[in-house]
Amino acid sequence: MRHLIASVSMLVLGVAAVACGSASPADSFSVETRPESLEVDSGEALRVYVTVSNETADMVRIGRWSFEVEVSDMSGSKVWRSTAWTFPRPRAGSVLNKTEFAGGETAEVSTAWLLRDQDNRPVQPGPYKVTGVMILCPDPDNPEYSTCDIQEIADPTPAEITVVQ
Repeated sequence: MRHLIASVSMLVLGVAAVACGSASPADSFSVETRPESLEVDSGEALRVYVTVSNETADMVRIGRWSFEVEVSDMSGSKVWRSTAWTFPRPRAGSVLNKTEFAGGETAEVSTAWLLRDQDNRPVQPGPYKVTGVMILCPDPDNPEYSTCDIQEIADPTPAEITVVQ
């Protein structure tokens, strides 16, 4: 079993989010995607870490947030997207309960990709792109996703990993 442990640092200072009207809390965040390995054996799982950072010097208040990890093949076709959503609320003590981020503060979350596609079939060996996405309800007075103007902030520099036989 080969595992190449590597730190992929792709801190993004720009944010891919659409602000509604005036400045949005989403404009304050960046997202970084870091797989625990750049090469993983078929049949194994790949842990993917997603770090969100408040890139401003100011406190940012939000309603609620979560994350997902999207995997695509090199042509850009989506292979798998995690469902890290937690309803109605994350468990007590979870970083996903955080609604205030101090200036420069970060939070890290993770999930495992079992090297299966959206239909639960094993993926073929080869290269894949892995992207972390912060899903944000920016209104601190309206923390419910069902009635909120949800914004997605994706790491615009996906990590590239390889699944090997």
